Amino acid sequence: MREAVLGRQGNTGQTRYWFLVMLLLCTPLSWSSGRVATAPSQARRTFVLFDDTKGETEGNADWIVAGTGSGPTREPEIVPQPENPALEGDWDGALSSWGVELSQRGIDINTLKRGERLTFGDRTNPADLSLYNVLVIPEPNVAFTDEEKRAILQYVEQGGGLFMIAYHGGSDRNNDGLDSAAIWNDLMNQNPVRANPFGIQFDGNSVNERSNSLGDFNDVHVQALLNGPAGRVSTVRYRAGSTMTINPAGNPNVRGVVFQSGVSPSGSVGVMVALSRFGRGRVVGIGDSSTCSDGTGDTSDRLLNGWSEPGVNHREFFINATIWLTQASQRATEPAIIGLDPDRAFSGTPETINIYGRNTNFAVGLTRINFGLGIQLEGVHIVGPRVIQASVIVDPAVSGRRDVLVTTVNESVVAPSALFLPGGLRPSELIINEALVRVPDGVAGDANGDGMRDAAEDQFVELVNAGAQALDIGGYEVDDSDTPGSFVFPAGTTIPGGEAAVVFGSIDLDRTPLEFGNARALRLIFGTGLPAPYFGFSRSGDSVIVRRSRGGAEVTRLDYTSDRPVPQPTFQSFNRNPDLTGPFDNHSAVPRAAGRLFSPGTRVDGRPFSRTILNVTPDNVPVMGGPNISIIGRGFGRRVISVSFGGRDSPSFERLSALRISAKLPAANFTGPADVLVKDEMGQIVGVDAISYSSNNVSARPGRR
Repeated sequence: MREAVLGRQGNTGQTRYWFLVMLLLCTPLSWSSGRVATAPSQARRTFVLFDDTKGETEGNADWIVAGTGSGPTREPEIVPQPENPALEGDWDGALSSWGVELSQRGIDINTLKRGERLTFGDRTNPADLSLYNVLVIPEPNVAFTDEEKRAILQYVEQGGGLFMIAYHGGSDRNNDGLDSAAIWNDLMNQNPVRANPFGIQFDGNSVNERSNSLGDFNDVHVQALLNGPAGRVSTVRYRAGSTMTINPAGNPNVRGVVFQSGVSPSGSVGVMVALSRFGRGRVVGIGDSSTCSDGTGDTSDRLLNGWSEPGVNHREFFINATIWLTQASQRATEPAIIGLDPDRAFSGTPETINIYGRNTNFAVGLTRINFGLGIQLEGVHIVGPRVIQASVIVDPAVSGRRDVLVTTVNESVVAPSALFLPGGLRPSELIINEALVRVPDGVAGDANGDGMRDAAEDQFVELVNAGAQALDIGGYEVDDSDTPGSFVFPAGTTIPGGEAAVVFGSIDLDRTPLEFGNARALRLIFGTGLPAPYFGFSRSGDSVIVRRSRGGAEVTRLDYTSDRPVPQPTFQSFNRNPDLTGPFDNHSAVPRAAGRLFSPGTRVDGRPFSRTILNVTPDNVPVMGGPNISIIGRGFGRRVISVSFGGRDSPSFERLSALRISAKLPAANFTGPADVLVKDEMGQIVGVDAISYSSNNVSARPGRR
């Protein structure tokens, strides 16, 4: 494939480039992934959207059909590549087997990425639910907003299909206090449309069971799931799943499809698979996310193969259920733009934007892209019939939302208001989250914890890496506007994603017992050193400035005067309200500050910026118990109350630092995955499926929660 710039149309006042895509006879189209593309298939008529906006790749999960990268850098593909997969391995995700088989059956598969909007009936959203027959939400770890709840319920009520997938109680992969069962119940019980509209509630328990107790085979809908196009379903297995309770009185269309063994298959409790109808739409629920996992995907995760597990029929169930869900509605099949990634562009440097289409043929003939005034199109790469990569440069003076128009020889598609221009340069991921420039009087001003208050030494600046990846700040400078002297971070200083570094006017770590969240353990506590002038921040007004090097380009700053950003009747720090994202406010005015005047290295409430389990070694452990387990993470409290493995308390444990715990493994009476749970004075941290009990003492490998 060759691309040639033919010219620019300037008479309309809009920046346009024309690209001629020459398809050479007998020469296959070359994709950026290195794979060979097949010819575009006949227009798809059924569309399934897999959600990734609710933490579906948090912790030890990879609930996407296709993605790139690993760990914190893992990114799903909005349009999985290649577009016509021949094998499961063509797509990389724990749900790839599910997605590939649906694609091979003529169903169009897309992903709603993190940061995109979950809406219904919003014409400005190219991924609006009205474009899809089925929405799959596999184990959400972030609660739905009221507007998202309204969108989901209206979508189902007006003919959409919803696949609800949960996991066991306590499976809080992102440690925000909510697991998927609670999040689903919140959607159904606390929404602006109707209480418990589907007649389904997740029990939030943890069940390990293989069951062949099936629902009413004479019911046409139950039969469609148990004996559909993919084959017969006779057995389903839960590995620590949440059962459901159904309420036919609340919704007479709800049915149990698979029940726990020993539970009446005509009853309402112990339901392992459920279906329901609401309005013109359909719903399917299952309480174990491992049943749809094929064991592939992110290599840093512990992933089970429930999809093709011997002796069960999970593949048949998920394909049958998806097809049943698609049959409630028809969706438009004309060409359309369904997403941009990213959906925003900053000025200053070229930005690469992926444009994703549905039933488009971008690889044929003459292709024109129009972003409108102030956006210069530098180049285009045709990835495939439904994917274009465009390189653009944005004028610093333009801002707001823009339509995106793509025209080829035989089609013209537009995404209204799809591209957002924030205006200005891309913000740095390094932010000032807190700065103490006016030290409180008396012992209340001892910010560095050395037992003495000093107007210069207790001044501090707290910097947070707001990005997901580690950030090397070696050589960065922290300074004020005019006082001689500053602080420069030592070479090799790296802040992990979501963590903080703190620079004091001066600090002696041998004289302070404070941990400053995770910062001390991560060796991210610094002092400007002796002798003076320390920082030299003025009480009356000054600037906190961070530069990429001494005297170099500015990264971020905080300007203050006697009454800006807010007046300070009591000396205290300026802190973002809320932490990380909000404008600066007085520390004590931020919710949950509880009267604190500062909080170096932590959130306003004294909690570390991140609390998580990252790694457990060994992670493949014997059922008889015995070995000491090393738990590596972030934010372990000073007072660890208990450590448990699969619900069984460790007989002995030791907190070694905010980042590490050593605990003796208790014996178990089961094999398979188990959660690791740490309880401390701040709550609990869970590593979902962080270990696996085995009847054999298999050699260990590193693992994630």
